[in-house]
Amino acid sequence: MFGQSSHSFSIAGIISLAVIAAISGGLIVAWLQSGAAQPERVQCPVCQSALPNDPVHLSQLDSASRERLRAEVLAEIREETRAQWLAEFRAQLPEQPEPEAAPEPIHPLSRSASNAPLPLLPPTQKIERDAGGMKILRHTFATAIDHRLPVDEREVFSVSDASVFCFVEISAPDEKDRMITIRFTHSTGLAQSYSLPVSQSPAWRTWSKLNLTKSMTGTWLCEVFNEDNVLLASKTFAVVD
Repeated sequence: MFGQSSHSFSIAGIISLAVIAAISGGLIVAWLQSGAAQPERVQCPVCQSALPNDPVHLSQLDSASRERLRAEVLAEIREETRAQWLAEFRAQLPEQPEPEAAPEPIHPLSRSASNAPLPLLPPTQKIERDAGGMKILRHTFATAIDHRLPVDEREVFSVSDASVFCFVEISAPDEKDRMITIRFTHSTGLAQSYSLPVSQSPAWRTWSKLNLTKSMTGTWLCEVFNEDNVLLASKTFAVVD
């Protein structure tokens, strides 16, 4: 009887030891695995906002997310390609000097009512300031002067207009009185001059008149000089039948 009990106890003990060993082994394996180095998890930049800890395959995205991802990738590829192309193009392109400004073309004057051919006028001289600070602010032609201002400004006149006014506006900072000379010169060499006083003023206005006759058709040059015969401005006009 005693021997039977001992045999039963031995079998139960063996089973208990086996269970304890299995449990202990599982715990040891779990402990070893927890201490082992884990592979680094790769995060998906597009899916990170939706699932920050788990990578998502492209097939798991909805159509809107896939389209947005495709658009972003294409935009980045285009930008990188464009930058690379520009860098290569600029590296191969030799440095070019800056082009000089082309002179303004001389446009022929419009024909008058009589359709008479008009001469081509030379360009207007650039206006400069003289040593005394006097400068021509405005130099124009008109058929009349009203309230010290030109009326009907133009550059082509007819003999029927009877006269041409040369209107000049001058900046004269010098306190002493100055003088200017307005000279009309025809293409044939005929010239007429008029001397006019100029007083200190930021915008002194004065003018001279050229009476027209049938013999005065053609191109005219109007020049403005100071008292030392320094050219301050020049401009041309035409007279037709």
